[in-house]
Amino acid sequence: MIRLLLALLVYGSHRDTVSIVTFGAQPGKLATVGIQAAIDACNRQGGGAVLVPAGTWLTGPLVLKSGVDLHLAKGAVLQFTRDFDAYPLVRGNWEGREAVRNQSPISATGADHISITGDGVIDGGGDAWRPLKQSKAPADVWARQIRTGVLSPGGKTWWPSASALKGSETKDPGVWHEGASVQDYADIKDFLRPNLIYLHGCTHVLLEGVTFRNSPAWCIHPLLCRDLTVRKIFAQNPPYAQNGDGIDIESCDTVLVEDSRFDVGDDGICIKSGRDEEGRRRGAPTQHAVIRRCTVYHAHGGFVIGSEMSGGVRDMEVYDCAFLGTDVGLRFKSARGRGGVVENIHVHDIYMKDIAGEAILFDMYYMAQDPVPKPGETRTEPAVAVKPVDEGTPVFRHFFLDHIVCNGASKAIFIRGLPEMPVQDVRMEHLSLTTTTGMDCRYATGVLLRDVQLYPKTGPVIRTTGSRDITFDSLRFVGAPLLIGDGVVFLHTDTTGVQHVVVDPSGKGDFTTIQAALNSLPDDAGHERVIDIRPGIYREKLSLTQSHVALVGEDPATTVITQAIARDIWRCDHKDDWGVATVNASGSDVDLVNLTIENSYGFDHTQDTVIACALDTAGTHASGGAARAPGSSGAAAPAAPGHRKVTRTGHQMALRTFATTRLRARNCVFKSFGGDTVSPWNVQDGLFYFKDCTMEGGVDFYCPRGWAYAEHCHFIALEGPASIWHDGSANPDAKTVLRDCSFEGYPGFHLGRYHRDAQFYLVNCSFSTDLANEPITLIKTNNRLQWGQRIYYYNCHRMGGDYPWFADNLAQNAPLPGDIRSGWVFGARWDPESIEF
Repeated sequence: MIRLLLALLVYGSHRDTVSIVTFGAQPGKLATVGIQAAIDACNRQGGGAVLVPAGTWLTGPLVLKSGVDLHLAKGAVLQFTRDFDAYPLVRGNWEGREAVRNQSPISATGADHISITGDGVIDGGGDAWRPLKQSKAPADVWARQIRTGVLSPGGKTWWPSASALKGSETKDPGVWHEGASVQDYADIKDFLRPNLIYLHGCTHVLLEGVTFRNSPAWCIHPLLCRDLTVRKIFAQNPPYAQNGDGIDIESCDTVLVEDSRFDVGDDGICIKSGRDEEGRRRGAPTQHAVIRRCTVYHAHGGFVIGSEMSGGVRDMEVYDCAFLGTDVGLRFKSARGRGGVVENIHVHDIYMKDIAGEAILFDMYYMAQDPVPKPGETRTEPAVAVKPVDEGTPVFRHFFLDHIVCNGASKAIFIRGLPEMPVQDVRMEHLSLTTTTGMDCRYATGVLLRDVQLYPKTGPVIRTTGSRDITFDSLRFVGAPLLIGDGVVFLHTDTTGVQHVVVDPSGKGDFTTIQAALNSLPDDAGHERVIDIRPGIYREKLSLTQSHVALVGEDPATTVITQAIARDIWRCDHKDDWGVATVNASGSDVDLVNLTIENSYGFDHTQDTVIACALDTAGTHASGGAARAPGSSGAAAPAAPGHRKVTRTGHQMALRTFATTRLRARNCVFKSFGGDTVSPWNVQDGLFYFKDCTMEGGVDFYCPRGWAYAEHCHFIALEGPASIWHDGSANPDAKTVLRDCSFEGYPGFHLGRYHRDAQFYLVNCSFSTDLANEPITLIKTNNRLQWGQRIYYYNCHRMGGDYPWFADNLAQNAPLPGDIRSGWVFGARWDPESIEF
C-alpha cells in the first residue's frame, strides 16, 4: 500500500492581518473594491491574512494573490452577487478544455502560498446561474424559480435568461477557438457559468475549515496546482445542482484532501486531467494524492476518477472514507477518445450505505448521463465493437481495493472495459457488499477478488462477458445462479452459496423473531446461513441446533436478546440444562456478531425466594448461593425438602453450549448478575473464539471448557469469588487464553479459580485497582488433577501497582509472547481468523 510523502502547508496565526473593513468594506453594500484592495495590499507587503469579520459581505469576483490567506471568521458569510454583469468573460477552462467562462467568484493564477481558511461560509449565489430541471427539483423550488428567467421548449428546464438558453442550444458552447476574442461569446454569456473557486497553476495552496456552498458550477477547481492541501472543509450544493461537483482536482501534483465533507449535486471528490487531444497534449497527470477521512453524502459519485482523464491519473491512495447515499460509491469513468492511463490507484477502508447505483464502477463507455436512470427512463446499451487501439484509447490498470463494506446498493460491482482495451489488473480483497444485484464484469482481464462477500438479493451473483482470468479466492455469497458467463476460476470457495434471512421486529424482514428464523433453516448445510437481526429488544430464548449459522446484529447497543432464567428454577422441572440459557447452542460453526445476549434474572429479581421443587427432595440452596461478594450475608440456608431457595446470584447463563465446537463471537455483550454468564462447554473438543466482547456477571462468569481464546475483551465482575474459570480435564493441550483483555469489578473482586485440570494464559492484560491480591486459586475438590498448576502470565499490570503473583512466568515450552494467539491455541484443528466475520 502506498504511503505518499506530501509537502504539506502548516498555517498558523499571521503576524500581519488586515481587515477588509479597514479598506472600506461595509455590510449591506457591495464590498468588492474594499476586499480586493485588502488582498492587493497584503500581497504588496509580502503576505499576511485578510480577515473577513463576522457578518454578511456582498461582493463581486475576487482575485487571490501570492502570500495571502483569505480568512473568514466564525459567522462570516462572503456572499457573491447574483448580478451577472459583475462577472466579466475571461479565458479559462471547463471540463478539461480551454474555454471562455464568466470570471470565478474567487480565482488565482500562478500564485504561491495562498490559502482560504476559517470557520465562515463562501456562497456563490449559484441558484441564480444553474439551469433547473423540473424532474429533479422539489415542487416549491420549481415554483419559485420559474417566476423569473425562461423555460426551454417543452417547459421542462428553467434557464436564467434567453442568453443562457441560447448557450444550451449551441454546439460546444464556450470552447476556445484560435483567433477568437472573449467578446465573441457575449451572446451566450449567461450560459458560461463559473466555478466557485478556480485556482490555475498555483503552488502551496491550503483550503481549510470553510464551507463552500451554492456554486454556479463546480465548487472547487484546482488546475495544474502543486502542493495542495484541503482540510476540514464542507462543500455543499443542492442535490439538483447541475454540474454541482464538490471538488475537481485536475492535473495537480502532491495533493492531500482530509477530514472534509461533501453534500453536492454531482460528483463529490473528482480527479481529472484534461479532455481528449487537448488533455493529452497538456500531458499533466494528477498524481501523488491522498484522500482520507472524508464523508460524501448526496453526490453522483463518492470518489471519482474521470471522465476527463486524458493526461493520466496515477499514484493515489484513498482511505477511511464514507459514502452515504451517493448514486455510486467508487466511480472510475472514461470513454473512447479520451486516451490517458489511470494506474496505481489504492483504495481501502471504505464504508458505503444506501448507494442508489453501483457500489464499485469501472466504465469505459461513459455517456455523460446521470448514473441512475430516472423513474420510467429507458436507456440503450452502447453497441459493442472492436476498434483499433490509438492515442485516444483510455487505459485502466493496477487498481487495488481493500476492506470495503457496502450496506445497500443497486449493484455490487460493474466493470465495463473496451473489447480492444479491457480493464486490467484489478485486485479486490476483504469486501462485504450487500446489494440488490451482484457483479457484472464485461471486458476485463486479470481481476482477483479475495475474501469477498457478495450478498445480492437477486441472481446471478456473477455475470461475465468477454472477460478472462477472473479469480475468486474465498468467496462467500448468497444467491443463484452463482455464475453466468465464463473466464472465472473459484478457489477455496463453497459454490453452494450463503443463505441470508432477515429478522425485523417491525415486520419488514423475513421473520419477526429470531427463533422463527432459526426454525426455517435445515439442521445442517455445507455452507453458512446468515440471520441478519435488525435493531430491537428480542425477549426470547433461543434454541440453536443448526450448524453453519451466523446471528448478526447491527450494534450490541441496539440489538438485544434477553430472557430471565434462573438455573435453579429450570432444574426443578428439567433433568438437564437444555433451555437454561438465553442462547442454547448445540450446533457447530456458529458466529455471534454485534449482539447483546442477556440473562436478566438477577437484575429483575433482587430478593431471594423459595420455590417448590419436585426434583429436589433433599432441599438445597441456590447453586450460586455460596458465591457471595465480600460484605454480603454469606451462603443461603438450605430450604425444606421439596423446596429450593433461589438467590439472585445463582447460575444465570446468557450463553450455554452443549456439543458445540467452532463458535466465534465478535463485538458482543454477554451479561447477567449471577454466575456462569458465558458457558461455552464442550470439554472433549470445544473450540471457542471471542473478540471485542464484554462479559459481566457473578461467580465464574466466563467459564469455558475445552479450548478458548479471548482477545480485546472486557470483563466486569459484579459479585462472587472468581471471574474466570476453566476446565481442560479431557486433554492436556486444552487451554484458555486471554490476550489484550481488561478486568474491573466490585472492590476486592477475584480473578479466577478452578477445580478441574485447567490451563490459563493471560497476555497483555490489565486490571483495575479493585482486583484482590489473590491469584487464580485451586478450590477444594474431589476431582483428580493430572497435570498440576498451569497458570501463566505475561506483561499483565494493575492500576495502582502490580501484585507479584502475576509476574511474567511463561513456561519454557511456550511460544514467544507475540505468538500466543488463536493459531497457537487451536493449532490445526481450526483457524477462526481465516474468514472475517
